Amino acid sequence: KLPCFLEVPNDKVFAGSKVTAVYEVHRPNVGLVGNSSTATATVTGSTPIDLLPPSLVAPAINPIDVLAYPKGVTVRIEYLGAQKEDRARLVEVNPPAGSPQFPLVEFNSNKRVNTVLSPAFLAARHGKEIELFWNLHGNGGQAGKSPATQMSVLKIADGDSRLPSPKVPQAPDDKVLDLNTFEGNADVTVLPWIGISTDNIVTLKLLGKATDNSDCTIPILTNHKITEAEKTSGIKEILMREQLLTLKHDTELKVYFEVLPSPASNLAPIIFPPLNLKLLKVPLVMLEDFETGTEGGVPSGTVIDFPSMVVTVLNGYASIKTQYYTPPFITGKYLYFAPGGTLRFTLKRPAKSIRFGSADASNPPLRYRCYDENIELVKAGSTPVSERPIDVWVEITETPNRTIKFIDITDGRSGSRIDNFSLYY
Repeated sequence: KLPCFLEVPNDKVFAGSKVTAVYEVHRPNVGLVGNSSTATATVTGSTPIDLLPPSLVAPAINPIDVLAYPKGVTVRIEYLGAQKEDRARLVEVNPPAGSPQFPLVEFNSNKRVNTVLSPAFLAARHGKEIELFWNLHGNGGQAGKSPATQMSVLKIADGDSRLPSPKVPQAPDDKVLDLNTFEGNADVTVLPWIGISTDNIVTLKLLGKATDNSDCTIPILTNHKITEAEKTSGIKEILMREQLLTLKHDTELKVYFEVLPSPASNLAPIIFPPLNLKLLKVPLVMLEDFETGTEGGVPSGTVIDFPSMVVTVLNGYASIKTQYYTPPFITGKYLYFAPGGTLRFTLKRPAKSIRFGSADASNPPLRYRCYDENIELVKAGSTPVSERPIDVWVEITETPNRTIKFIDITDGRSGSRIDNFSLYY
């Protein structure tokens, strides 16, 4: 094989143009026996320029941990021969579909161009290899192309603690969601995360057990595209009380949240740390039957401590007795206080509503006054009027948005027995 060289005069081509060449093979007495493929070349006005590949700027290191750089990482282009009119553009090899190109940027005084790869850019490529090069532009066109640099973006691990966990404000301890502690619906929030963008597609749901003990999923957001407002404020969605009531009391709840960085990135979703809660539906109730008390007289001014309350004899005489037994109202030990006496019951935990058993001849009746923690009256009432001893449940019903801390109970005229408090929280 013998090479054949053909020189083309400079005045036949011009910078920035493309030239093509084809050759044919002829043989004597035969003629044309074949022709070549077309060769294409770009005509430049100068000798090809050797350009350095782009580099990652410290403190970032390769492989790149997306969550370690909440402001992104910087890629540097450097060309010491840059002229005033020269520009540089970073280029990604095989970017995800729809990705915008990097801007054309002039060199700074140090002959450099710094380009930030945002957290959103990196998150959309987590678990992938990326390849970057840059193009030099000058004299109205592309003047050079650098070799490529390959970088690895680490996969964001499922449940990475640097990602925010969903929150339910009505469960401030992140442990128990008690429907008895608030009215109306609950909220589910997620703070903005590293790499949040309007390309993100999110799924938010609650997992638990239904009242029949079957698995239950309550969708909150499905294939939701992040909005501009959510980029700065995060997510806040309503969890309907009606939906929560379909779940089993005391069930374990899991609030699950995942993010697909970009529908075009062909990546697995990022799984955030879940929020695990216990659901309480049945009102919390504490019973106080005074069984921890010591039998005997209790003079005025005495303070008696019980598991759920403290009893103070404000005036008159009181005692802890066992002689009277009329279940379910009065059983075992009970409190007796003399005619006209007053007892104060200080609850260790404020209650929404209260029930207790009473036995007395109520004319005038036994009276009660309930106060909140600021000693402001919440509710007042009395037992039914009766000329003979009667046993009754005294029901102190709930007052919306109020709780009871103190109860003052005053006997009518015949002495009163009280027992078996139920405190509803």
